[in-house]
Amino acid sequence: MSRTRTLLQLRQDVCDRADITDGGTTGRHTTANLNRRINQAIQQYRRLVTDCGCTLFIKQTSGTTSTSSTPDTENWAPRDYIAMPADFYHLEGIDITLGETTVPMIDFMQLERNAFKMSPSWLASGGVGMPVFYKLGGVNQAGSRVAKIIPSAGSAYAYVLWYLPIPTDLAADGDTFDGIAGYEEWVVYRAVADSLFRDGTAQAAYQSCMMEMARLENKMAYEFANSAGPGRRVDTKSLRDRLLQVSFGDWRIV
Repeated sequence: MSRTRTLLQLRQDVCDRADITDGGTTGRHTTANLNRRINQAIQQYRRLVTDCGCTLFIKQTSGTTSTSSTPDTENWAPRDYIAMPADFYHLEGIDITLGETTVPMIDFMQLERNAFKMSPSWLASGGVGMPVFYKLGGVNQAGSRVAKIIPSAGSAYAYVLWYLPIPTDLAADGDTFDGIAGYEEWVVYRAVADSLFRDGTAQAAYQSCMMEMARLENKMAYEFANSAGPGRRVDTKSLRDRLLQVSFGDWRIV
């Protein structure tokens, strides 16, 4: 359920909980500092609830893979990666499509980066085909974060990125934030804790904030995990083997 709060309301809540005064431009806790703490807390909150299973802040964008094998100055060949958008913060997943069929790509661990090369399919194809595995990697020549894909793209495959974007900071007092049915309290307590951290005489209040944040985190983990659907295990070993088999050459559902 949506329940938006303005930056002014959030700042007033922080001052109330911390028993401090909005110092404007000259006080101990200036308006700019309070706003910065609130915006930092909002970024942390968005990642926290996303990890709990909430998809409210998830964004998607689409594109097609490149087939160019010419590496750039950072040694990234375009067919070996998918570039992240400019507002990228955290990658949730990638879907890739051939014709009318879409499958989710699976992320691989760094230790697995050469494991695929032991497959007969890899040897037969030269490591080129339909990408089905990915790992968020470095930065290409254009300055974009990239996800390494395996195998390298042999054609222009359509893909969809699911990611958590970097939010635009609240700046004007009327700018709003949706804390999802009251959970903006976590943002308030995070900003309160950051405000009290520098005060050596406020240790008890700081600890109370941390305890309240932990309570809210447990509640959010329970609520958002349930809203995402009943938990179940995915047999990634079987899925990885299947994807590896179908990622080279002509691809079809079998």
